[in-house]
Amino acid sequence: MRFTALTLEAIIESATDAVEFVFLPAQPLSFRPGQGGLIVVPGGGAKPFTFASDNRTGRISIATMLRSGSRFKRALGVLRPGDRVHAVGAIGSLPAVDPAESQVFVAQGIGITPFLAMARSHGSVNATLLHVGAPHFFDEVAAATNGNAEHHAHREGLQAAVDRTMVSRPAARWVLSGRPDFVAAVGTQLAEAGVPARTVHKATFWGMHNPAPRHDLVPA
Repeated sequence: MRFTALTLEAIIESATDAVEFVFLPAQPLSFRPGQGGLIVVPGGGAKPFTFASDNRTGRISIATMLRSGSRFKRALGVLRPGDRVHAVGAIGSLPAVDPAESQVFVAQGIGITPFLAMARSHGSVNATLLHVGAPHFFDEVAAATNGNAEHHAHREGLQAAVDRTMVSRPAARWVLSGRPDFVAAVGTQLAEAGVPARTVHKATFWGMHNPAPRHDLVPA
């Protein structure tokens, strides 16, 4: 893994209060969609992020919520274009995406970022998106699935959507992204329905271990 300097180029605030930071690496930083890196911010320490950017542009972007007020988020929040941070990576175990393969993306809140990178990198994917919690970047990823997408405010609606999608995409590869308890719960639902474990891939929010309240699925 390489230690790479990143210069901040732009800060983009979304309507859902997610903030995207777009960086230019001092040296090319290769990654496949779904991977990320350890981001080191002066005065804030380090935190791992999944990259949200198109892997063909030469840029690296991360998307997050700043409201937690942690030391890292405070340091990230005061960055301005021209400031420099560092990245260690790429890291992450999600497999490479074949955009023609039948897939189901299941995301919780800002956990949609791996799928955002896949959508931006491939333009169009043969996938169904199931998203719960705050609708961060939902419209952008949904467009890449040609509208095969559902957003749900609560876990119960998502559970029903997963059941329907197992029927409509019986041979799909499933990719789950969110808090550890959320990913575990969806994984259990799939296993109990007989979905082969080899077709289920999981990405959890690194460093987040507290279970999410059932009706508050938005990560801090």
